[in-house]
Amino acid sequence: MDFTDKLTTIKNDLYAKKPSRINHIEGVAECALELKRRHFPEIPDFKILQAAYMHDFTKEYDIQAHIEILNKYNMPLDGYEEITPKLLHSKSAYAIAAYEYKLDEDVCLAVLYHTTGRENMTPLEKIIYLADYIEKNRTYVTCTDVRDTYELLVEKQHKKPMEEAILYSLDLTIGELIEKKLIIHKDTIQARNYLIKEGI
Repeated sequence: MDFTDKLTTIKNDLYAKKPSRINHIEGVAECALELKRRHFPEIPDFKILQAAYMHDFTKEYDIQAHIEILNKYNMPLDGYEEITPKLLHSKSAYAIAAYEYKLDEDVCLAVLYHTTGRENMTPLEKIIYLADYIEKNRTYVTCTDVRDTYELLVEKQHKKPMEEAILYSLDLTIGELIEKKLIIHKDTIQARNYLIKEGI
């Protein structure tokens, strides 16, 4: 099965589930392609689209379904995931992408880290992370704020508008989690620290 057939299969399987988040998923695909065009045109479109359509593939599964998928593929939970169910969909979607659709590892990792981010993200990981945050259907105040900030950075020809916007989104996410007294995954902290160390 070539990459075109894999993408078609992923989309057909996704649409068959009739997820309520389909507008968001399609918005991420559209936004990710635009980010790719602007900043990393060398990345093949099919990798962008595979990652975009997989990133929330299991978002609406219940906790038991996530656990069954992870157990099936011998993927243990870390201490953060065990007490933060919201993080489970990234890992179960990664498992399906890697072991059932057999997508390239860089695509699977973009799926895995689209929620938390991580230290030294690849271009593809940055694209999916930011597209998930700023796609046009997101109406949260923080999402619209980051979206507007990113567009302003592009307009002003900032040297690294994506990275600056990602750092801003991490700051907002961490601040919100602190305010709500919720767990902050170590990957999110490390993602922010790395960007700071890189001078973003």
